[in-house]
Amino acid sequence: MLAKRKELKGAQNALAKAEKAYNHTQAAINNYKNTDPSGFNKANNLTYNDKAGISRKVDVIVTSTDITNVDKGSSSFSVGDVNGIIENGAINVEIDNNTKATSDVLAHELGHTIGIAVNPIDYKKALQALPDMLQYNCQDPTNRNNKLSVDALKSQTNFNTNQKMLSKITSFIP
Repeated sequence: MLAKRKELKGAQNALAKAEKAYNHTQAAINNYKNTDPSGFNKANNLTYNDKAGISRKVDVIVTSTDITNVDKGSSSFSVGDVNGIIENGAINVEIDNNTKATSDVLAHELGHTIGIAVNPIDYKKALQALPDMLQYNCQDPTNRNNKLSVDALKSQTNFNTNQKMLSKITSFIP
């Protein structure tokens, strides 16, 4: 009987953790959508061309999890070198559960998805050219013009600019 209680408690904890992650993801998505509708629509309607020149839609799957790296977010995808098709038609974005849903982390990561969609194979080659992908820092001034950083930083900047404008507007509303 005690083993069943432990199993039940474990299942309850897993469910609570999953619910927290889901709520965090939805809050971050809704915040981004409301703060930067144009950026959201761009990331939500991504297409890319495969090697045959065929335009394909790519889905962006956003999840929240406990991320241990410094960046608090990551984007991942896999693309076929021969055909240039993004596997499973999806780019995965993870954001850290412990960041505020109002932070610019999701905007930054969705900027990466935009950069990936420009040319998935070139983006993959740029990733492979890094000496240590886990040590790459988009925020480092020496990386600002790197193919891997440009769209992410642009998206992050647009989001932050819109967020500042919205906070000024709402501060005047009684």
